[in-house]
Amino acid sequence: MILVVSSWGLAAPLARRMHRDGEEVLLYMPDPYPRAQRMYDGLCPQAQTWAEAMDAIRTPGSVVFFDFTGNGAMADHLALSYPVWGDSRLADEIENDRGEFMRICASCGIRIPKTIMFHPTRGTHTLMTGDGPFWSIRGHVKEAVAIARTLHGKWMVKPYSGSKGMTHKADTIDGLCDHLQDMPHHPGGDGPFILQQCIDGPEVATEVWWSHGEPIPCTANGTIETKRFIPGDMGPNTGSETSLLWPYGAVEPRLFRETMGCGAFRAWMRGPVFNGIRYAPFNGPMDFNTIISREDHLPYTIEPTPRPGWSSYIALAEFLEDGQLGTVIRAAAHGHLSGLPTRAPYGYCVKLSVPPYPVSGEFDTAARLGTFYDQLMSLCRGVEIEGPTESPHVWLQDARMTNGVLEVAGVDGSVADIGGAGRTVEEARDSAHALFDQLVVANKQGRTIDGADRAIRDLGLLQSWGYETPDTP
Repeated sequence: MILVVSSWGLAAPLARRMHRDGEEVLLYMPDPYPRAQRMYDGLCPQAQTWAEAMDAIRTPGSVVFFDFTGNGAMADHLALSYPVWGDSRLADEIENDRGEFMRICASCGIRIPKTIMFHPTRGTHTLMTGDGPFWSIRGHVKEAVAIARTLHGKWMVKPYSGSKGMTHKADTIDGLCDHLQDMPHHPGGDGPFILQQCIDGPEVATEVWWSHGEPIPCTANGTIETKRFIPGDMGPNTGSETSLLWPYGAVEPRLFRETMGCGAFRAWMRGPVFNGIRYAPFNGPMDFNTIISREDHLPYTIEPTPRPGWSSYIALAEFLEDGQLGTVIRAAAHGHLSGLPTRAPYGYCVKLSVPPYPVSGEFDTAARLGTFYDQLMSLCRGVEIEGPTESPHVWLQDARMTNGVLEVAGVDGSVADIGGAGRTVEEARDSAHALFDQLVVANKQGRTIDGADRAIRDLGLLQSWGYETPDTP
């Protein structure tokens, strides 16, 4: 049995794929909202309660796969009795305290942009002292505005935790100060936050899977995403509209060696201490998002992702050998994985969504707007999904079966990721986009115009600057 714990249903497509491959799989979504909309009814076996999920994994040989942080205490408890993959209390802490993690990166000698953490009670200084690149400031908006007036260049305001809701890029110092002063009027705007200097260059994520504090050989993979909703990189940041992934195979890539692969960080992963608390060695996927500077061609880590990445894991599943997804997850959970079995140099996916997606997460998380969010999502609930929906490259997400009809469940309007794999980026992209065009969903939307353009351009830059890509001779 593979129990897939997916709070918002992000890993539901992976659960369905493993089930269709013949694995015994059970999907459990702890968040009540997807379950209330009958998300994934008729598409994959589901548990409706934690008790039902726990009864299912009493089957000998069961493993548990968490698709996101937030259930770390439960993951660590289950890890006492079962192989667990994807979450832990340490992963939760890293996700929710990115300021502390950036401090750890800097202390390990990993390059980071100039980064200033503001916390009302935990900062160690009230003014910037020393050469950085990391500063911890006790204070909030007032102190941040005073410091911002002394800065130069472009800066990002970033949330302390993994939420996207407060991220803002300011092109001028005046614009930065205006945004800081407006922050308290937004949900979550009264909490700690980070200022980070913008580095000009391509953005690339490097993921490596870890087993009990050691990197698993042959699991390194790279990702280039488009995160803005509208072609031309305009509109809201949805996290991932398209993802291009490539495995490095037996190569230990430069982007790993110069970031989480350095000796000091490897030592930290074997005996991690976070905010004064010692944790078990890190066990799970770790992704470092970096900017490769156009000025010095060096990587600067801008944030971690101590969990599976979405929708990039759909693209990762695309380049795996057919039928191997469940085997890979089982081996990772048991600590026996020796690499990723791949069938192609590139995996790609493009999100297919319907209005009112993308609805701001603020509507969902702010209690006073919860009813309004549900009313908005009712606009797409019940929209039929037709075409080649049984294709193994259609990774359904916000979907359900009702009286034999496949339709949108109306959880967030992110209907599916459409995938493809190929020997070239263009081949992977074209196969996914051709399938996207065949699907019939009223008012469907997706970045098929320019979804892989940035990846093609940036891969050429990386190769010319001495970084490994699948096309490196």
